[in-house]
Amino acid sequence: SACERLACPNDCSGRGRCLSAKALTRMEDPGILYKSSGCTSSEICQDGDCTDRNYGACSEVNVYQTPWEADQFFGCLCDAGYGGYDCSLRTCVRGDDPLTGSQGNDVQLLECQADFGTFTLSFRRETTAPISVDASVTDVTNAINVLTSLEGQQPKV
Repeated sequence: SACERLACPNDCSGRGRCLSAKALTRMEDPGILYKSSGCTSSEICQDGDCTDRNYGACSEVNVYQTPWEADQFFGCLCDAGYGGYDCSLRTCVRGDDPLTGSQGNDVQLLECQADFGTFTLSFRRETTAPISVDASVTDVTNAINVLTSLEGQQPKV
């Protein structure tokens, strides 16, 4: 019947959480849309030598609008290692094959320009505890290493 769509299929097979469409949407991408035409340095740079930058000029935030069915339909948020509409499928390891040669490590640059406050970092639906903007490299690395979503691939600084 049509009412079965209002509940999670197979109770998420005991390998996930049953959440409303509203909750699932809020946990996904925050809605940052990048301009399709790209950005130019004239939009990013705030001064002549481009030491002061505003990357926010390249994006817009897509605000989630709550539709009528947001609290009526439910879906599964599967535990790590499981997937499918009802969390009944085992997922395969994702990412680069570490046994292939001639490849370099992925390098990410973290640049924080703030005088006070905290920030968080997220990876595969998991977020760090708040990190102070004046945290040391060791403090940031320790906060990242707590994430279980890294699956044993700890960052190197």
